[in-house]
Amino acid sequence: MTLTASPAAPTAGQPVTITATTRAVPPGAGLPTGTVTFLDGATILVTAQLNGAGQASITTSTLAAGPHTITANYGGDGNFSGSSAVVQLNLTASYTFIGFGSPLGPAGNPAPATVYGPFNVNSNVTIKWQLKDANGNFISSLAMVNSLTALNSAGGVVVLYIPNQNTTGSTVLRYDTSGQQYVFNWDVTQTPAGQYTLILALSDGRLWKVNVVTQ
Repeated sequence: MTLTASPAAPTAGQPVTITATTRAVPPGAGLPTGTVTFLDGATILVTAQLNGAGQASITTSTLAAGPHTITANYGGDGNFSGSSAVVQLNLTASYTFIGFGSPLGPAGNPAPATVYGPFNVNSNVTIKWQLKDANGNFISSLAMVNSLTALNSAGGVVVLYIPNQNTTGSTVLRYDTSGQQYVFNWDVTQTPAGQYTLILALSDGRLWKVNVVTQ
């Protein structure tokens, strides 16, 4: 028996289909019948009947964010012995990006053509944004941020922030509890004047962009 999940890297709240496929071990032949029990750790999710293709599946959107060990146990029938298989899932947190705040806002995803600035190259540009979870609560974990980069008009990339790394022309990423927002001060003095696309990469795989110009 083999066990697969689709999508392989789901987000919490996203439907994920887990499929168990049984096959005869040569020189045996035929297709197993009977049932497969799916478990999340020690918790039984469902017991499903094998179909005519020797498969059983479950689709669920109730798995919480974090790691999960999904096991499928086949109980066997009159011709086939039982077997089991395991697949590891790590669901990322489900959250809403509220948008970039002033001076790169108002909050909300700006139109792609919008360019904010110009900002003085002898200053800092304050980059702010907010995240909320599925229940509407503000999220403050810095682990939600994979990177913050600036892409110039020539295609060059300036790395502003990567967790646990010091990068040129950057300050630390912090969470401001008074404003319930992430704050990063981009030291513009370390980059040439011009137009940039700031790219915020979050841990759920999404990218959020805003255009700025410095002079």
